[in-house]
Order: sequence, then C-alpha cells, then structure tokens
Amino acid sequence: MKVDQGEDVAVAQVSAVQSGSALAANLAHNVVLVFCQQLEREGAPDAEKLQIALDLLQQPPLLSAQITAQAYNLVREVRKSCAPSCEELAKFAALATREVLVLHICCTSGSMSDIGFETALEHAFERELGPEFRSQLHFARSAICRLGRNRTVFERAAPKIFSSTLSSEELQALFTAYAECTTPVTTRRQQEITQAMEQQAMEQQQQAMEQQQATEQQQRRPTATKKKPTKGRP
Repeated sequence: MKVDQGEDVAVAQVSAVQSGSALAANLAHNVVLVFCQQLEREGAPDAEKLQIALDLLQQPPLLSAQITAQAYNLVREVRKSCAPSCEELAKFAALATREVLVLHICCTSGSMSDIGFETALEHAFERELGPEFRSQLHFARSAICRLGRNRTVFERAAPKIFSSTLSSEELQALFTAYAECTTPVTTRRQQEITQAMEQQAMEQQQQAMEQQQATEQQQRRPTATKKKPTKGRP
C-alpha cells in the first residue's frame, strides 16, 4: 500500500504543535494554581472560580478554544475583584491563560486575516466582543506571530509570559507551536490538520475509556481474604 508522505508529515507536525500547545496549557495551569493558592490562604471566596478554571485547563484529550475561553473569562473575572496583594499573581495568570487561548486559535487556523481572527474569537467566547477586549486579543496575536518568527526573541520572552524557567526541550516544544501561527494554511493542509487532530483525539479518548474500564474492573474484583491457620491436634 502506498503511503501518502504528505499526510505523514502533516500528522507529525500536528503532533509536535499539539505537544507545544499542551505544554503551554500546563504552564498556564501552574500560574493559575499559584494565584488560586494565594486566594485560598487569604480566604477569598473567588478561589472556587479559579478551581473551575484549573479543571478546564486540564480537559482531555485536547483543549478547545471554547474551553480555554471559559478559563480565561474566569481568571479575568477573579482578577477584577481580587485584593491588591494578589494583583501581581492575577496579572501573570491572566497573561498566561490569554496566551494559551490565542495560541490555540492561531495554531488551528494558521496565519489569517483580522476578520478571520475575530470570527474565531467570537466562536470561542460564543458572543460578540467589545472593542477594548478585542483589541487586547489582537495585540496578543500580533505578539505571538512576532515571537514565532524570531527564536532569539521568543526564548527571552517565553519564561516571562509563563512565569517559569524553561528547559531547552520545553522552549523547542513551545516554539514549534508559536512558529505554526505564522504558517499560511491551505485548504488541503487544513483538512490534513483537522483529520490528524480528530484521529489523535479519538485515539486518546479510546485510551482513556480503556483505562477507566480497567480501573472499574479492578475495583469490582473481590478482595481475597486470608484464612486463619487452624491448629492441629496435639
């Protein structure tokens, strides 16, 4: 059987980009977690909203733009009402979560027009965005595309964006995702990307189901009881 090398390359590229996006989501999760822990120490009730945001950022098998937008909305909402002592952590959490959202949209759609980006944003947030908020997201997109074209600048900026020291392997994984945002997406390539993402999602869902079934079977398995040894006759 003849193998379509173009599809193989597309699958490999999608896998690398998804790894970078997943890493970005994990890093953002860690920043939000630090913010949440600070609120919990201060007894702030909004910590519960951040717990929801943390759960959303860990949704398997692949984060969607809608899920990430929900997490970002929650972080923004909590930031508006947090105490001054938490403002710095809130700013970093919002920055990292916004980065994941815009990165996800741009990785999926590649280089696109401003109108195309706004359409993708409205689909993610499921509403029309105000001009100021929309402008902030446009700025984030421009910054991501700029970093995706310059590895040196990217390596200086990424640790600040995600409030974390990054290894060379992590920088490489992240940069693959950022660079993807600058790549024009043709119709055929978009189809290949979509098919590859759907296939990987199905495989990961199947693995999760199998693992869950194995766990349930293990829990239903009766525990063997040890019999007490009987004393022999004297």
